[in-house]
Amino acid sequence: MKKNKDMKNFFVYLEKDRSLSTSTIGAYHEDLQAFHIFVYGKGIKGYKRVKNTDIDDFVENLKRQDYAPATIRRRISSVRAFYNYLVNTGAMRKNPTLGLKAPKLNKKTIDYFTVEEIDLLLASVTDDTDSGIRDKAVLELMYAAGLQLTELLELKMSDVDIRAGLITAGLKKRRVIPIGSHARKAVEKYISDVRKLKFSKLSKKDASSPLFVNYLNKKFSRQGIWKIFKDYAAKTGIIKFTPNMLRNSFAVHMLQNGADIKTVQELMGHENISITKQYYIEIPSSTKLVYDKTHPRA
Repeated sequence: MKKNKDMKNFFVYLEKDRSLSTSTIGAYHEDLQAFHIFVYGKGIKGYKRVKNTDIDDFVENLKRQDYAPATIRRRISSVRAFYNYLVNTGAMRKNPTLGLKAPKLNKKTIDYFTVEEIDLLLASVTDDTDSGIRDKAVLELMYAAGLQLTELLELKMSDVDIRAGLITAGLKKRRVIPIGSHARKAVEKYISDVRKLKFSKLSKKDASSPLFVNYLNKKFSRQGIWKIFKDYAAKTGIIKFTPNMLRNSFAVHMLQNGADIKTVQELMGHENISITKQYYIEIPSSTKLVYDKTHPRA
């Protein structure tokens, strides 16, 4: 996206003053790029000439393109933040997004995989190539630790303790998460056979470098991880597949097997237990089984 001076300064503000992560700034970039295309496609000469009615048209345009309410809300939030910045810095007197109401989010069921689908997905990854070894580690680790995609991308070499079977993850609040034998073996193989072997020249600063890197020795991008998911989903015939479904599956499967909700909350890094409770909605029959097996007067 070709940025004018105000837009460039806004991104500097996000990085320097607000200390946002690269992935979060990337989301702002994606949202404002969509806004940029709309504004100039409408013939408006600059962001400062945008009116309230133009913002309304932008939202309606997103709806016509069948964007999910959550995506529309995020894009509105990004555009609003940009105009708040312009007003606060004196570049504009009035924010054209004032009074704009974001679409309500529809309550929906949580998407997750069955245990059988997880087994099928992981079995489809062969570890006889460097990329296969890496992909196996990515998928095993996301499911084993219930990681968000951003948390996975932000992992450093020093965050992994193979001997103890633990990783340290989290963006705002760090947490220690145990990982099972499958993930442990997959990550260990990736580190020893691919990560360190291919990038041994970085040994002096290896501990602080990203765990997952591409062949240019750059931190893996969201697009790169998405491609991994897309390829293996197609290979296994799974129609609906998002990275967050592995995290959801982690929570649902833990609860299905009798884990207490407080433990799942801590492992997932939820600040509010009400967020974790939503996973119970997905497992009425299995929680009944756990109740029948464990309650003294069931």
